[in-house]
Amino acid sequence: MGEVWGEITGFWEKYSDQVMLGLGFVALGLVVASLVLFFKAKDKAKWISALAAIVVMAWTSEALLDVALHTWKLPAGFAGVAFFVFEALLLSTLMEAERERAETGMPGAAAGYAFVIAVVQGGVAALGTDIFSLQVLRVALPILAIGRWWLTLRRPRATDTEQMKQQRKQREEERESTWVITPTSILTALRIKRPGKLTASDAERERVIARMAVLADAATTSPRWWRPWVEYRLRRLARGATQAMVEEAAVRAERASRAVEVMVPGRRVGAGNSGGARSSGRAASDRAVPGSAGQRPAAGAGRRAVPDRVMPDAGQDSV
Repeated sequence: MGEVWGEITGFWEKYSDQVMLGLGFVALGLVVASLVLFFKAKDKAKWISALAAIVVMAWTSEALLDVALHTWKLPAGFAGVAFFVFEALLLSTLMEAERERAETGMPGAAAGYAFVIAVVQGGVAALGTDIFSLQVLRVALPILAIGRWWLTLRRPRATDTEQMKQQRKQREEERESTWVITPTSILTALRIKRPGKLTASDAERERVIARMAVLADAATTSPRWWRPWVEYRLRRLARGATQAMVEEAAVRAERASRAVEVMVPGRRVGAGNSGGARSSGRAASDRAVPGSAGQRPAAGAGRRAVPDRVMPDAGQDSV
């Protein structure tokens, strides 16, 4: 290996000027060909992004080689192999993502792995300098170049089939999400902001239903002297609610009353009791004075039945 490397070094020392001149002509030819294709192409943004990506890759590759040889003092053979592995992994990943995009309409996991390679390359390249601003550029530019390429993969293409478009739309709908807690919902729940005049927001509707359920339950469990005020507040909320909101509040209040009978041992009806004993127990509970010591009214006692007539719409007071 040392003899081969010595021959390569000797060849470079002897013909370095000619090699650099030849590489310069090749680079000039590539630039001219790129300009011709650029002016003939319809999508010029694609060519500009490709040129920027090539420049960034070349700059990052030079930094990788410099770090391996001068910062880490690695052998030239090992540094060359590592450099080749880095570039081969990146190119193969980009090609795999392009192939999957052409076949399925989506870039797939290969595009995400390209970001990983770009981050690793940028991090290694940043170790070759002590200047903070240059370190930031070494890390940021490869990521930005891969991000620009990612946008070209996500963009619809003329070659996409209808099946690809439907699958892409379905995946976007499956991944779509909405915020549950928003400034509007918080302000509405705190009654700082009012909902629209025509339709109430979900937060306001939930608040009204929950409040009516609490008041309906309190109307049957609170002391007798407090019930008129509770019923007044319940009627006040019901005037601005719809029939569906009133029914939902009634269901929640009834569920709360049944939960007390089921979960509180003192209120649970025994499994061996007969139907007459159960009825007599409920009758005695109905005759008990609400709010007295050790006594609670039966579920549903004292609660007014929900009328069958249609309640007025939100924002309208009943006469």
